[in-house]
Amino acid sequence: MTRKILSGVIMKSKIHFAFMNCIFFFISAVLFITQLSQAQQGNIVIYFNSFESPQDTIGWQGYGAREFRNDVPPSGGNQSLYISGGCIVSHAWIELGPFEEDGFFQLRCWGKDLAIGGGIWLEEEGDYPRDQIGMVINQKEWKYYESAETLFCLAGKKIILSMGAGGIASSAMLVDKVEIVNVQSINTQWVIRNSGTTERLTDVVMLDSTTAIVVGRDGSIMKTTDSGETWRNTAPQIDCIPESEDCIMRWNNTSFYDSLNGIVVGKDIIVTTNGGEEWQFLNISVEQEFLSSVFVEPGNIYIGDDSGYVHHSIDSGKTWSSERITTLPIRSIYPSRHDPEELGLYVLEVFALTPHSLFMKTEYPSTDWNEMPLDYFQGLGSEAFKGGFSEDGTAFIVGVGGDFVSLPIITRLRPPDSHWYSVGPENVFWGGLLDLSIPSSNIIYASGINGLVLKSSNNGDDWISLNTPTSSSLNSIYFFDNERGFAVGDSGTILYTYTGGVSPTNNPPLPFHLLTPANEDSMQIMRSISFTWQKVVDPDNNPILYTLLISGDSCATWNAYGPVSDTVLQVHSPAQIPGRYFWMVIANDGMLATPSLDVFAFNIFSVADVGESGDVPGAFVLSQNYPNPFNPTTKIKFVIPNSSFVNLKVYDVLGREVTTLVNEEKPAGEYEVEFSGKNLSSGVYHYQLKADNYVETKKMLFIK
Repeated sequence: MTRKILSGVIMKSKIHFAFMNCIFFFISAVLFITQLSQAQQGNIVIYFNSFESPQDTIGWQGYGAREFRNDVPPSGGNQSLYISGGCIVSHAWIELGPFEEDGFFQLRCWGKDLAIGGGIWLEEEGDYPRDQIGMVINQKEWKYYESAETLFCLAGKKIILSMGAGGIASSAMLVDKVEIVNVQSINTQWVIRNSGTTERLTDVVMLDSTTAIVVGRDGSIMKTTDSGETWRNTAPQIDCIPESEDCIMRWNNTSFYDSLNGIVVGKDIIVTTNGGEEWQFLNISVEQEFLSSVFVEPGNIYIGDDSGYVHHSIDSGKTWSSERITTLPIRSIYPSRHDPEELGLYVLEVFALTPHSLFMKTEYPSTDWNEMPLDYFQGLGSEAFKGGFSEDGTAFIVGVGGDFVSLPIITRLRPPDSHWYSVGPENVFWGGLLDLSIPSSNIIYASGINGLVLKSSNNGDDWISLNTPTSSSLNSIYFFDNERGFAVGDSGTILYTYTGGVSPTNNPPLPFHLLTPANEDSMQIMRSISFTWQKVVDPDNNPILYTLLISGDSCATWNAYGPVSDTVLQVHSPAQIPGRYFWMVIANDGMLATPSLDVFAFNIFSVADVGESGDVPGAFVLSQNYPNPFNPTTKIKFVIPNSSFVNLKVYDVLGREVTTLVNEEKPAGEYEVEFSGKNLSSGVYHYQLKADNYVETKKMLFIK
């Protein structure tokens, strides 16, 4: 039914029906398809609050829980919650639950940064450190926020919703339309496997489509041959005093060259030649603990330790050479091979990753180790954890970023680039990534703190967060192919998927909001109008196409524009025709479609209309820049009805002033100024017009 309703909208460029029927149809369609989408995905709203009265704060604690402002987002009612601060504790919080069933909870809200901003968090009750998700409120205009992660909460436990502004500095923000959704069935295609242990599992490798080896810090080496249904501990037995420290083999890493030949390292080094059924200890005269290893070729082994040494053997570990290349631990060591067809000769490169640098040497032809500092992992608390290559030579490194708050970060170096770039993840504001797996040239997985698993299907351009039935840290992830893989972590956690971590059946795109033109926005005649909306997340990671619908005659007819794959569409008509218009967007994944949660209205008027019609509030006008997006220049028009001192400035997304375009007295009239982003970075910028008591701010997008 969803597809039939939407096909009638999308396939025809104009749809004729009466005004009331039109409004009823679109409201019904939006509600019906949203409800259907939620039903298919298992979405259950467990909490919603728009803070319209003091009764809406019953149960809330903290001194910021009962202050309100009349500034609200679209459809936000009459007031929003005001949070201000100057201390590091939460200013408002509420306990919810306990819940009868396990759940994956997603946090959504509208927020506005008034001064320095703040955040909103959701965490499971219990001792610190708690599992937590949340968003940072950092935009000066009302913005819809949605946590990219979900919080897994066991049945019988409570969750805590909290808000805070500031830290060590005075700050303030507005919050409205707070919503917690149980998204239980989205991407819940990870199966918990019983490991039979509660130890911290540190690494996993798959030998074929059903066989895997898992190692842990309490000495376990577990093997499965049936995709994790059953496990056997194949760790070697040693003569020692039971339960003594010498009796525990603390394993950190395992690496296999093929399905038979492998190595496990930790306090000791052991190797196997029969797929992990039997293990042999190797002698190496060092006192360091070994953290990482790789079989680059038969008999050719590299090992990194916690003191910056790289140990190398070319005879399967019978003899070793050791070289200290840094004082930092070697957390990851991995090869890159170039076939003769690529470069005219066989080239083997070996990479050693520390928390802040990447070392590289060429084995064929032979070179010394060379250090490359990693800019994204230099801040306080920033650390790199694991690196790897996709089949096309693209390099990835994952870890923890952020100076004061731990943030997951993924960096990419794609030939022929000479610099690393951060490629995500967006909207994940807490945590860290500990491992990655790259089964093919486009598919990439990463795992980390708080059960976080991310997936990219386009070589790192975009990432989706996969729901996992755990809040334990996932220390390692390994995929044998694009669909079958394991993730292992703390407390003996083992997860398995055979569907790439997503549902094998198609789910519709998730609901989304319109952005600009904002509801009831007014603008003068211009060459074109730029329509923008939120990027839609598809639970199955299908490509999304958007169709823009505009009505210019009170919903008697609708015109369709697109489909397009971007979330920005420049439309020339109806930009030149004064009138009142309505617009919405349909997102389609090729099988199912989802309409925008909003239907916005906007007004277009001519300069001659200013002051002559009461339909347009106010006589000052700041128009949307054209073109938008732009490279490198764009034009900004504005109208002032009387002689005024005019100030027009451009700011970046952090609120820092970029330039002043106008700062002088001007007579009444229409004006146009040009802005150049030639020396700026690509991104969103704000331009603000001030004249008399009139203040208006709009966004523009600069793309190099």
